[in-house]
Amino acid sequence: MGKQTVEYRRRIRIKALQALGGKCARCGFDDWRALQIDHINGGGTRERRNRKQGTISYYLEIIKNPDKNKYQILCANCNWIKRYEEREDYRRDQSTEPVQVRPREQEKGGTDEG
Repeated sequence: MGKQTVEYRRRIRIKALQALGGKCARCGFDDWRALQIDHINGGGTRERRNRKQGTISYYLEIIKNPDKNKYQILCANCNWIKRYEEREDYRRDQSTEPVQVRPREQEKGGTDEG
């Protein structure tokens, strides 16, 4: 992909994000680099597989018709949390308990105290 194409795609993506509100619908985060277009009722993977158009056409379609009943903007963190809560990721463990992640120091026998 050429430099001009990459820049054009970035500009179109930002316009699509702005058309849908420009910030995370859950937490308000607004850095476009970590914002994602989410299908509110799921089905995004299926839609992408069935769509015969590329990503730029997808963004242009959203700019032309920003259907806020179908799409929303979520930051990457909120989007993954939503996928987990709504069981949209069919590959994950079906446990509903959050996993506690320990800092690396604890894993190696160190302490949290500094």
